[in-house]
Amino acid sequence: MNLLVVDDSPTNRKLLRITLEEEGHTVLEAADGAEALAMLERHRIDAIVSDILMPNMDGYRLCHELRRSVNFKHIAFVHYTSTYTSPGDLNLSQTVGADGYLTKPASTQKLLRAIEDAIAKSEKRKVSAADKSDTMFVMKQYSAALIQKLEERNAELERTQVDLIKANQELARQTDKVEKLNAVLEERVRERTADLQASNRHLERRNAEIQNFYHTLSHELKTPLTSAREFISILLDGLAGPLNDTQTEHLAIALESCDQIRVCLNDLLDTTRLETGKFTIELKSTSLEELVRQAAISFGPQATAKRIGLKTNIQTGLPQLQVDPNRITQVIANLVNNAIKFTPEGGRIEINAGAATEPGFVQVSVRDTGGGIPVEEHDRIFDRLYQVKPGDAASGQGMGLGLYLCRQLVELHGGRITVASEPGKGSTFTFTLPMTAADAK
Repeated sequence: MNLLVVDDSPTNRKLLRITLEEEGHTVLEAADGAEALAMLERHRIDAIVSDILMPNMDGYRLCHELRRSVNFKHIAFVHYTSTYTSPGDLNLSQTVGADGYLTKPASTQKLLRAIEDAIAKSEKRKVSAADKSDTMFVMKQYSAALIQKLEERNAELERTQVDLIKANQELARQTDKVEKLNAVLEERVRERTADLQASNRHLERRNAEIQNFYHTLSHELKTPLTSAREFISILLDGLAGPLNDTQTEHLAIALESCDQIRVCLNDLLDTTRLETGKFTIELKSTSLEELVRQAAISFGPQATAKRIGLKTNIQTGLPQLQVDPNRITQVIANLVNNAIKFTPEGGRIEINAGAATEPGFVQVSVRDTGGGIPVEEHDRIFDRLYQVKPGDAASGQGMGLGLYLCRQLVELHGGRITVASEPGKGSTFTFTLPMTAADAK
């Protein structure tokens, strides 16, 4: 069959066309009643499926004009609407001569059945004359239906307008409330910002004072400390006369204490230089293998004194590195010294050096069989002045600067340092260095 779909919505026309074409029908489209009448002059149409509410000419008027026409009165006509859905709308549809009336959306089966019923009714009209006797009655009903729809739309618009006014009033109240809250918050933010800025300035002054104190203290203590250490060494060497065993033991303890204080003072000086931007590194072509071996030799006596096994595992063929050898030695020495300090007698320490898993880097790791470090402490042990809680296996005397300096020195070379440890299972500190030169900072 040749069907004509009349609807001012292109989307609705397309959906109907696709549905009807899948059932084997030929489908044409028109956007309103006037366009539909023009198409009827050019095409043979068996049935029309038309919306009602359309511009130019609506579905009621289109159906009425067809029934008044000798040429088109027989065409099957179905109103298909989502707007005109009252019983009065159905009556008017029947009055103007529609063969069927459906409300949107309808199933495909229901639509096809309505079209088939409409075509059956249209066959009966082919033998009758065009109906012109009830035009005035039809137009009266048509006008009444339009007026009713206009009144319903006006009432709906009035209700919508009232709702919009209420919504706008509520929006205005909420907007005013939000603006007041924003003003209060902005004032609080300004006050808080001013407080924070003042606190920051105070902290900066205090930090500068502390750094200056560290620097002064380190310098002032190093000179008498050096003198005290030299005199102790003279006594230990027997240059001031013979010593008994007890005196030798006491002087050795005093010398070791002087060395510990010297390390602390050097750490303070390095920290001060780092914080004030005066710290520099001097890059040189350096053998990492040599640095590791020298560290093992230097700490051999201390490890032996505690009956700790100290060994090295160095990968052959490591490249020369562009690093500051003194500073990398300082990192290795700090890690090995900590390992000896926290490993019980009879324990083991390994210093490993080789290629890192990250391409372009080498790594050094110091593994011990000490008491280990709690997992919750891992992220903090490299912080300045932080020390593991007293009583833990890794706690001990110190200023909390050693690992902080290790991290700073490694990062200045373009590497990073990490720790893997659990209580009772020892610790492994690992740092990486780039094979290519890092920018000296």
